[in-house]
Amino acid sequence: MRQFKALNRRLTLATEELAGSDSRVIDIALKYGYESPEAFAKAFQRIHGVTPLAAKKKNVKLKAFPRLSFQIQIKGETEMNYRIVEEKAFKDFREDGTRHYLFGTVLPDGNAVPSEFTMLSIPDQTYAVFDSREKVPESEELGLEVENVWKRIYSE
Repeated sequence: MRQFKALNRRLTLATEELAGSDSRVIDIALKYGYESPEAFAKAFQRIHGVTPLAAKKKNVKLKAFPRLSFQIQIKGETEMNYRIVEEKAFKDFREDGTRHYLFGTVLPDGNAVPSEFTMLSIPDQTYAVFDSREKVPESEELGLEVENVWKRIYSE
């Protein structure tokens, strides 16, 4: 795999020079280590779908393979606050049954559940509750905030 990445990168450099200069195909092929202009043309057409001569024309789509780089990433740099809570059984209601997490509010006694919702009975359970922010986000940001917490839980 590394060899193909190196070959693709070498072809990218040759392509940039070919498209951006008046150099001849044979000169570029030899400069970038191809045994012949034919070998270069074959590799070029396999990657780009056009011949090297066609690529010298304007407005031709070409592919570029970026330089390989290595990165070290430190995870867990910010603590995640959580607490373990035990909750008694309760009822929740939801619209379509696809939710993978619970959020909402307690419905005061005497208030009816809207007809478009389905009632869900939740037994006594122990939960890990993760805090995401100091301030509760606006409703349009809440789904994204829940997604961000899940990403942090699974990636760190």
